[in-house]
Amino acid sequence: MIVVSEVRCSDCLQEFKGRSRFVVIKEDQSQRYNEEERQLGAHLYQVLVCGDCAEWYRDPVEVEGT
Repeated sequence: MIVVSEVRCSDCLQEFKGRSRFVVIKEDQSQRYNEEERQLGAHLYQVLVCGDCAEWYRDPVEVEGT
């Protein structure tokens, strides 16, 4: 099961505490997906990361109201 936290960065686990949050897409590599599941995006999920960790991703999207 994948848990998405709105309190801590998914990568470094630091609390956001009013800092900017970014939505990024990660790939679930903990299990195998068949071709149909991959075409449907079943292996992808969204998480929140801090600004420092967001630099590691291609298309981070800042969450408004933080």
